This record gives sequence, structure tokens and C-alpha cells, in this order.
Amino acid sequence: MKKLILLLSLSYCFTQNAELKVNKKGLGFEFHTMPQAYTITDVSDASGYGIFIPLEYGQFFIEPYFSRYQIINSYKTGTTTYEYLDRSTTYGIGLFLMKMSSNNKSKLYYGLRWSKEDFINEEPSTSSSGGKIVTEAQPTLISPTIGVEYAFFENFSFGGEVNFHMMDYERTIDDDTYGVKFQALMPRFLVRLYF
Repeated sequence: MKKLILLLSLSYCFTQNAELKVNKKGLGFEFHTMPQAYTITDVSDASGYGIFIPLEYGQFFIEPYFSRYQIINSYKTGTTTYEYLDRSTTYGIGLFLMKMSSNNKSKLYYGLRWSKEDFINEEPSTSSSGGKIVTEAQPTLISPTIGVEYAFFENFSFGGEVNFHMMDYERTIDDDTYGVKFQALMPRFLVRLYF
């Protein structure tokens, strides 16, 4: 949470700098363009939908973002109820160069997205002693990104982008640590509202 506040504070500082004039500020929402089964990764079993804060500075485009999901699964056997947690919190920032079309209706942007995820998953143990299998990971994700945004109205746009996700991290399952390398090409659909 402290890192998210720091990230948003830095973005706000950019907006207060007299030399860097903010052309537009906004709020964006993410929608997956692929069925949920295709968005499942080794990191998490479900994908949170993100909230984006687009900030345009001249030809630069900066976009902090945040997503979170939490699922608590309950399992009851006899008089005993077990609860298993599945939670992910992701925060990050995108840094892009952008080129506007001649009619100022569409823009092409390209650059990098960086994000950090804090993930925990609990599931029932298959051993005879019962208990939980706890998986934890805190991967850092770097994603070269290219996207297009089209403004249907002055303050409302649709956009699509493709991210090449790259992660190299360790995850802990109970007391065992495993190395994971993950790469995927992922499309994303965004709606942005500017004010």
C-alpha cells in the first residue's frame, strides 16, 4: 500500500511541475479481450481488472494503475468449515511516447509497463493430515507495450494494446521455493474518460 501511495504521489508531483504541462488527466478501466481461461497464468488463477490514471505531458503518456481481487472459498465437511484465500494486489506504471493522428482523434503509444504483484493462494492439502497448501509470490512484471486509442468524443475513448509480459521470480509453496520464468503476449482493451 505504501508503494501505491508513493507511485500516485510521484504522478501528482509530475502534474504540479510548471515546466511539464499536463494536457489531459483521466480515469481508465481495463477489460480483458480474451476468455478467462486464456488469461490464467502461473502467478494467479484469476485476473483482476485494472483502474488506470492516464496523464498526458506533451508527447509523453504516463499511466499509473492498480488492480486487486480477493476470493475466499469455503469448504464444509461435517461440522468443520475450511476457508481458503486467493488474493492478488497489483500496482504499476506505464511510460510511453505517443503520436497523435492529424485529426487528433487517435493516438499510437509505445513504451513499457512496470508492475509489482503481491499474490497469495491457499488450497486444501491432499495429504492425509489435511491442512492448507499456501503459495506466495511477489513477481515484478516488465511489459514492452504498444497501443492505439481512439477518441469517439473529446472526453471518452476506446483503446487496445498488446503487452509482452516478462517475469522471472521465485514463489514459495509452504516452505519450498521454486523459480519461475513466464512470458506471454497479452492483449488488453481499455476505456478512458478524460477531464
